[in-house]
Order: sequence, then C-alpha cells, then structure tokens
Amino acid sequence: MTESRSRRSRASLWLALTLVAMVVVAMVLTFANDIGQMLGQIKDFVLNPNAQTEWYLLALVFLPVLGIPVSLFCIMAGAKFGFGWGMLVIGIAMAGHMLMCFAAMHSYIKPLVKRFLDRRGYQAPAMNESSQVNWAVGLVALPVLPYMVKNILVASGTLPLRTYMMINWPLQLLHAVPYVMFSGAVKSQNLTLMWVAIGMFLIFWIGARVLQKRQNSTESATNQKNDAPTSDDQTG
Repeated sequence: MTESRSRRSRASLWLALTLVAMVVVAMVLTFANDIGQMLGQIKDFVLNPNAQTEWYLLALVFLPVLGIPVSLFCIMAGAKFGFGWGMLVIGIAMAGHMLMCFAAMHSYIKPLVKRFLDRRGYQAPAMNESSQVNWAVGLVALPVLPYMVKNILVASGTLPLRTYMMINWPLQLLHAVPYVMFSGAVKSQNLTLMWVAIGMFLIFWIGARVLQKRQNSTESATNQKNDAPTSDDQTG
C-alpha cells in the first residue's frame, strides 16, 4: 500500500512538472516576439554584470530562502562579476540568508517551520551547547542536505547568534568557492583557476565520502553497543 502510494505521488509529481514545462513553453512562444532577442537578454542577465544586476541581486536575496539551489546563483555570480567580486556578493547574501533563518527560528513562526521540516524528515536532535557545536559543524561540512535546510536546522537549536554565524557562514561560503571560481575562470579564460576549481570540487567530494563513511561506521558501532545484551539480560 505504501509503495503504491509512493509511486502514485511520484507519477503525480512528474505530471505536474510536465504540465508546468508545457505552460512555460506555451507562454514563451505566445508572448516572446523575438526568441533570439529573449535568449540574448537571458545571456546578458547571467553573464553581463551591467545587465539587470538589481534583479539578480533581488533574486539572490529571496529565492534561495524559498528553496532554489544557491549553487545556481554562485555560478551566475562568478560569470557576472568574476571570482573576487562574486565571492563578496555571495558572502553578503549568505549572511543575510542565515540572519533571516535565525530570526525565523527564534520567533513566533518557529513552530510552522519545524512542522515543515518534520514532515520532510529533518529534525535537530536535543543536546547541550558543546554537542550542538560538533553536530552543526558536521552537518554544515557535509554537502548532503540543501543549503537552506542546513541554515534552518542549525538555527533551530539553542546556539547564540555569534556561534551560529561563526560555524555556518565560513563553511557554507567555502562550499560556494569552487562554483564561483569555476564560472569566474571561464569568464576570464583563466585555465589555471579553472583547474583549481575542479580540484576543489574533487577534494570536497572525497572529503564528503570519507566523512559519511565515518559517520555511518560510528552510528553502526553505537547501535551495536546499544543492542548488545547486558549482564542483567544474560542473567535473566
């Protein structure tokens, strides 16, 4: 029953996505007088730093909060502004996102956000502050969960704002470096910087795999220890 319901849900999702794609294509063909001109405007929006910068910055501030992957904006930042200025823009935007998440999780809308996370299987464990720090570092360091889920989960604990930002902001910004670096290198045609970005991607991927294996082995050992019969159980 559960499997069939899951299949129906996936089928409904794909139908909905297909319908949205069809509507988008129909709107483009209906309202775009010149497809080439529209594509040129999109290219300028992504690549030209002087083209519609205010709209890009506005989208960068709000769309990641709604769940749009921040990596897309990191790539656009490097392509529009280059590596240095692109990292500055992304760094400021990430700080804003984190402050918004912290404010949300310490206000009256916290129960709403927690229910939203609970329905999707995301929960922050109850622990003391020192344990929260270790847990938050491990959570943010692994590029597994979505960007905004990490921000909200770390903010849902009892860590003060300064600790929250000192943990979250540098690690999240570090994840953005290869995206901005690679697109910035493509923009400036810097092959050395391009290969450095690829090397960083590779290091992050290997590091994430190693950390995941360590966490899985630690959890398995803990579960085996908890499941092992005690002397009282053996006596009984």
